[in-house]
Amino acid sequence: MDHLKIFGALGTRFLRPPDMLARQLHGIRALVFDWDGVFNDGWKDAQGGSPFSEVDSMGVNLLRFALWIANKQMPPTAIITGQQNPLAERFAAREHLDQIYMGFNNKPDAFTQFLSRHGLEAKQVAFFFDDVLDLAVARQCGFRIQLRRLAAPMLENYITKKGDADLLTRFSGVSMVCAKPVRYWCH
Repeated sequence: MDHLKIFGALGTRFLRPPDMLARQLHGIRALVFDWDGVFNDGWKDAQGGSPFSEVDSMGVNLLRFALWIANKQMPPTAIITGQQNPLAERFAAREHLDQIYMGFNNKPDAFTQFLSRHGLEAKQVAFFFDDVLDLAVARQCGFRIQLRRLAAPMLENYITKKGDADLLTRFSGVSMVCAKPVRYWCH
């Protein structure tokens, strides 16, 4: 588990022992992402959109490929965002994600629709999130990764105390947090 030491040295915090993380990853069949704060820093352009990085596109595709190897089928993949965001919609279409749920102020409603549509249980979903608005979904999921929020130490403390994430990363962007799951699913 030397790769865990590398990420730990860079500030990633694993909130579960490695053997527990491996068990959790074993049951994952789907991926769900928040948009703002996960694929970008949350900044909006004049039209209300927020951009994405090509590097994060590759991160999503590596995660999907790793799950395809592990499960012998493509994982259902979705974005759930509280905003209407044309760039998120474009990303989802371009990357052939299964769904994008936009304008959901109550994200658990969108998550329930996603689970129902794909015949999944919440524990079969890995969820990538960044803020307090995502906790109601994170609490249900089988593997939870909270992305970089350096300006939110109280939120990180709360998430740690409540056990609302399995991994807290100091990295921003999906591409920077996919190494642990990809490494597990590809073995």
